Amino acid sequence: MAIETGPMNRIEEVAASIVEAALEVRSEMGIGLLDEIYELCLFQEFKNRGLRYKTHVVMPVKCDDLTIEEGYIIDILVEDKVIVKIKPVGSKPSLYLAHVSTYLKHSGLRLGILLDFDAKRLQNCVNRVTSYIL
Repeated sequence: MAIETGPMNRIEEVAASIVEAALEVRSEMGIGLLDEIYELCLFQEFKNRGLRYKTHVVMPVKCDDLTIEEGYIIDILVEDKVIVKIKPVGSKPSLYLAHVSTYLKHSGLRLGILLDFDAKRLQNCVNRVTSYIL
């Protein structure tokens, strides 16, 4: 039986690689560093895994007939498929999850990953966010 290799499978492959990279960074670096340090380490892990990524991707927002060309900025876009945001979630998890959810809605992308490298437990480091259009 052949394994399906449709777009959703590719998104899940990319997501799995992102999660593996993030957990590797978190395990190696520990907690308490600046987000910028985690970001640079994460980029190195992406390169090691052959993942293409872009940073600070400016995206438009549309409202009726109005288009705001610089509506928001995606921190990291991996393989043009998955949004990644690094934030110490702390006491504001719903705020940052809402940011990623809104970015998905306006971009038409299906999956975002919110990374909290300061989470006390390793498994709490990764938060998946899916779009409304799945």
